[in-house]
Amino acid sequence: MNNSGSTTLLRNRRFESFFNTSSVPSFKVKPQVLVKETFQRLKTDNDLDDDGWVSTVISCIRIVACFVTMMITTLIWALIMLVLLPWPYERIKQGNVYGHVTGRLLMWILGNPITLEGAEFSNKRAIYICNHASPLDIFLVMWLTPAGTVGIAKKEIIWYPLFGQLYVLANHLRIDRSNPTAAIESMKEAAGAVVRNNLSLIIFPEGTRSKNGRLLPFKKGFVHLALQSGLPIVPMVLTGTHLAWRKGSLHVRPAPLTVRYLEPIITHNWTADKVDEYVKMVLSPPSISVSTLQSLVLGLFDFRVTYRLAYIASNFDHPYVPRDLKLEGYVPVSLSQSTIVGVYLLSSLLVFSIVWIFSGRSPKRSSIDRWLMCWWAFTGLTHMIVEGFFVFSPEFFKDKTAFYLAEVWKEYSKGDSRYAGRDAGVVAVEGITAVLEGPACLLAIYAIATGKPYSYILQFTISLGQLYGTAVYFITSLLEGDNFAASPYYYYAYYVTANASWVVIPTLICIRCWKKICAPAAFQGAKKTKSR
Repeated sequence: MNNSGSTTLLRNRRFESFFNTSSVPSFKVKPQVLVKETFQRLKTDNDLDDDGWVSTVISCIRIVACFVTMMITTLIWALIMLVLLPWPYERIKQGNVYGHVTGRLLMWILGNPITLEGAEFSNKRAIYICNHASPLDIFLVMWLTPAGTVGIAKKEIIWYPLFGQLYVLANHLRIDRSNPTAAIESMKEAAGAVVRNNLSLIIFPEGTRSKNGRLLPFKKGFVHLALQSGLPIVPMVLTGTHLAWRKGSLHVRPAPLTVRYLEPIITHNWTADKVDEYVKMVLSPPSISVSTLQSLVLGLFDFRVTYRLAYIASNFDHPYVPRDLKLEGYVPVSLSQSTIVGVYLLSSLLVFSIVWIFSGRSPKRSSIDRWLMCWWAFTGLTHMIVEGFFVFSPEFFKDKTAFYLAEVWKEYSKGDSRYAGRDAGVVAVEGITAVLEGPACLLAIYAIATGKPYSYILQFTISLGQLYGTAVYFITSLLEGDNFAASPYYYYAYYVTANASWVVIPTLICIRCWKKICAPAAFQGAKKTKSR
């Protein structure tokens, strides 16, 4: 880390040394020059368009690690906050410490190289305003805002699990955005609290995340706060976050990030009759224009996806095989392959984890039974939700809203276009699977959990049905020419690999259940033999 000038709490050499960063001596710079700090991880591939399977899996692992880390630190600091309930200001400071520690840990786990510019403006009492285009913005703001800073968020934040409750315990501020009058009063109270306690503020003036990385219109609340408190405004410009973690995606890319503090904007001479002028002025400070800011936020746009979609739209009606398949009104896939697969893998992992944890409450239950409960939960929900959507949504390929389940089937149809073409055999098999096998799988969980005598018979029946459905699925495709995949990649990745688990696992379950069903008869036979 190249660390010059003043730094915020926990942004120092000792703390950074735990994250494989290099430390060099401080050096003096001219006051007018923006201080620059670089937080480098180990060598990272900067291919922003890497949507490969390995990259997607690594990204999902990192996101899960972030969630676990945040859950642990939140629980620790929640206990600290409860102890400090009589001391509101101490809770604010502890909230800042929590943000510095948690934000830094999360950014280290995600591994994006970070450059900090204008650090000499980051330790002053001020109203910090920041553009918002990615979840990474939250992590960076938590880490890099100075001690003694409170945030302002919508009142509904209290319902966010763990984080929302800690936000309230840390004595941060909330406003009711649905009621303009109440919101103005909340702003006045917030400004008064900031002045009385010598605090700073951090706010996202856009009010929500930008979908494409471009600046949204600023709300006027930060100007009213400046008028009430007299604090200068320090813009924080975050660039690269939109590329690193796009809205609606679960793929975190190794894009380099930049956090730039701009020079403070003095507000003590502002008047209430020029609120709109002040908003425009903040959007266009002398040091950076709106167009420059937008181009920085957008950065290197992922043009490959746009090019692919444009190519498909201009040359073909759809990307599926056979090419003469009629799909009137087809809308190309909006989500990336990594997002579609990543969400499915992550949700599957979540289902497995929850069932595994709850199934372990009984010490008498074997590990095999616990794994089977996880499998039946996963396959049952897949049958009912994912396959059920396909069965009852015949025109999913026309969806324009990027609804996840529609995107799943648009993408999977590249491996088997019979789904997009609504092949009668496929619809029939999937319909029976969704309506009958899905609920039966959930019943199997209950049977295992409660030790019902019909448990093995039920599991054997469901597994036999799954094997039958898979056999029909593969055999009909072979008989019809097996010409449904857009490429060998999709054939093996989707058609073969995605269905292999419904061959291997049901086979093993059938063998196990058959042995368990036959065991009493074999025991009785052996008993009769001995009695003779």
